[in-house]
Amino acid sequence: MNSPIGIILAGVFCLFTVATFAENKTKTIAGLLLFDDSFEKVFRSGVKEEVYKKNKENKDLTIELVWPNPEADAQYQIRQFENLVLNKKVDAIMVRPMDVAALRQDIDDATRQGIEVVIVDGNAAIARDTKCLAVIGMNDSARGKWVMAELITGLDAKGLDTSSVAIFGGDSNAATMRDRVQGARDEAAARKVKITDNDIVYGFEEQAVKIVREFWLNRPKLSGWAMVAGWQMLRQKDAFSWFTKKRVCGGL
Repeated sequence: MNSPIGIILAGVFCLFTVATFAENKTKTIAGLLLFDDSFEKVFRSGVKEEVYKKNKENKDLTIELVWPNPEADAQYQIRQFENLVLNKKVDAIMVRPMDVAALRQDIDDATRQGIEVVIVDGNAAIARDTKCLAVIGMNDSARGKWVMAELITGLDAKGLDTSSVAIFGGDSNAATMRDRVQGARDEAAARKVKITDNDIVYGFEEQAVKIVREFWLNRPKLSGWAMVAGWQMLRQKDAFSWFTKKRVCGGL
């Protein structure tokens, strides 16, 4: 799980990176986000704090932030990105991509036109192949494998059945989530644990507790969850109060 401090640091680092090219000018930085979820609320907080500090420290530099309306739709985000570049309204773009691969060409076009791009929470393996200035993220396939490995290890330690597990995969439209789910499935297969499509549940993060509970009512013999998404559950005091000693949850 990413801690709130970690997310704030990501925002701070993001601004340090794009601010390095800004000297004696007013620079406009756009933040293209997706869900306006807990991650993004705290990320914005870190970014705004760093902008305030930079503007106060350097009287010759003014950094202005713009936050276009977030929308969890890959094509919508691509159009937003292309419009920012086409209209030359910004000097840098921080983007939390719905699909890094789909944005790759636009990212490279932006950098060729002198607009710096920082990718936040995107698939690092793909993002590093772009011409972006910096990547703040990780390998989502490896992330999914790690979660499943932790789950199976926990089940084994309790002597529980590893043949009845499920995956909560977050938003199925997000490439990062699909990569995490596939990583979890690959790890399960490597450990001889069978995962079918019926064992995978998708939904927005804020709905995680409700979705997981309802799914479990229909699968009372389920012994564990691989939570490759749904980290908001860990912020709710009673989110796991209904778990028993015969159940295990592995998550980020």
